[in-house]
Amino acid sequence: MVALLLACAPPPVGTVENPNSVHIPGVDGVRCTLRSDPAEVHVAPVEDGEASLHGLLADELYDCDADGVLFEVHTEPLPDWVPPVTLTGDPGSSRNTYALFQHFVQDPGQGLTSQALFIVDRHGHIRWYHRLPPEIGVTEATWLGDGRVLYGGRNALPAIVALTGEKLWEGTNTGLHHDIQMLPSGHVAQLLYRQYSDYLGFEVEVVDPDTSEVIWELASSELDLEVPQKGSNDVFHANAMVVEERHGELVKVWVNLKQTSQLIRIDPRERAIDLAVGQDTDWTIDGDWWEGAHDPQIDGDRVLVYDNGTEERGTRIQEVELDEDALTARTTWTWVPGWYEPVWGGVVYLDEGHVLVTRGHCRSCTETGQSGLIEVSPEGEIVWQVELEPLAGMYRAQALDGCDIFHNQYYCPDD
Repeated sequence: MVALLLACAPPPVGTVENPNSVHIPGVDGVRCTLRSDPAEVHVAPVEDGEASLHGLLADELYDCDADGVLFEVHTEPLPDWVPPVTLTGDPGSSRNTYALFQHFVQDPGQGLTSQALFIVDRHGHIRWYHRLPPEIGVTEATWLGDGRVLYGGRNALPAIVALTGEKLWEGTNTGLHHDIQMLPSGHVAQLLYRQYSDYLGFEVEVVDPDTSEVIWELASSELDLEVPQKGSNDVFHANAMVVEERHGELVKVWVNLKQTSQLIRIDPRERAIDLAVGQDTDWTIDGDWWEGAHDPQIDGDRVLVYDNGTEERGTRIQEVELDEDALTARTTWTWVPGWYEPVWGGVVYLDEGHVLVTRGHCRSCTETGQSGLIEVSPEGEIVWQVELEPLAGMYRAQALDGCDIFHNQYYCPDD
């Protein structure tokens, strides 16, 4: 379901209630202005007589003009189950305007009672949502462009949905996967768990969504990995991957192993690990390695991680620069937010060296704190922040350019 809107095809003149699209034949575009704030203008093209109006604010009135055809659009209020989002401080002016994230409600004693995907703007307004069954445990949501969102996670069949809420594709393998990625070729990479006789391993699988054919797969049992002897059955806890593809060919596959605090890189042609960095490796670092990392971002020889850390040290964001010849890692940036979250969380590179941090607060893990999104400058200053209600959980988020979605001139003056 699309936040704020319900599908209809109303007549082109008068008042339109809650549209996904407006049927306006014979015109090239439609321009809708928020009556309470004329600075917000949505300019949408008309294709085959239909104009898509997504990302409008809830419970508001818009004045629309389609080449001289005037009408009003009334948007419905958000449902009661949609969580409040609180803006902290100034919304700023970055073109990394929107954030896409998965959200779940953790009701003590009942587990997950609600789960959805959301897109929120810099003012803390929810612009789109898609409700999901609470039991599937989605941990990843990615904006693919062209009105499509890819999602997946633990117990969830991977899927692509349109902004209308229509399911465009659904995979066939749950495998308790933790991560999912759309590759430039259009293939979908999935990070799966694989149960062996006495421990839980992992597998990376690349599928063609058109045919569900497995293009490439590799299991942890095929790799030169020492199986740790720890109390948990999930001895590696592979919680993130980065798959690099060039001209349709896999060139690198990174997998983050939270339990061993290691990041490994696999050569997909040799089907072998060609780099392992982190604790208990041959690498040295000018400080401390991460302790339970999430969501590594790879940018050349730089690696940025959300480090859950330890209760004594706290959680931090850490960037290191790798020197493969010398087997050394140099810490180039660290941000210590002053909290400790033992699970969840993510990081994303933004423009001008800024970083978007997802604080995924686990209410049953620590007594204080709230899930939220924080934009941090290279100097360690918080430039933007939103918080969710205390029962909310998050895993990671994706930053979206204001010119890539919704045709909203408020956040993209050149659109």
